[in-house]
Amino acid sequence: MILLVTTIALSGRVTAQNPAPSAGSGIRVGQVDLTADSSVLGQGYIVYTTAKMKSSDGTTLEADEIRANLANNGNGIENVVLTGHVRGYFAQIDQGRSITVTTDKAVYDPQKNRIDLTGNVTVKVTSAYTIGPLIQTGDSGAIQLGKAPDYPQVIMNHVHTTLTPQQ
Repeated sequence: MILLVTTIALSGRVTAQNPAPSAGSGIRVGQVDLTADSSVLGQGYIVYTTAKMKSSDGTTLEADEIRANLANNGNGIENVVLTGHVRGYFAQIDQGRSITVTTDKAVYDPQKNRIDLTGNVTVKVTSAYTIGPLIQTGDSGAIQLGKAPDYPQVIMNHVHTTLTPQQ
């Protein structure tokens, strides 16, 4: 049996080295640490189950399954698909707020640097400027990633918003 340690740079490069970590151990992913109960390396994909990704800036993404689909040319990642109990957390400490997202499915496109969200999307923004959180629900949306302070930007479709501003 050959075991693999997988390193995925979010710019899209995928490399493998021996030996693999045991289930539940950490895997270094560029500036992101990925931990999972198990992983499967297949032809053109890597699947992590019960997985959590955490970047050095405090951003986390977790799901029942995280699947990295490799580009056809073998050089890079086409996309990353998160399914089952998907949750994302984006800290914006310098702006005094944080964003928590839950959804059924999230697809990260490295070319667009965007995460598309589908199914029961909820966005909760906790801010120093409100008494309670701003909560948005919708059937789909997207998170455009980029440099702070302007990003991440959250786009919602068919949205309902609840907001309690400070008095």
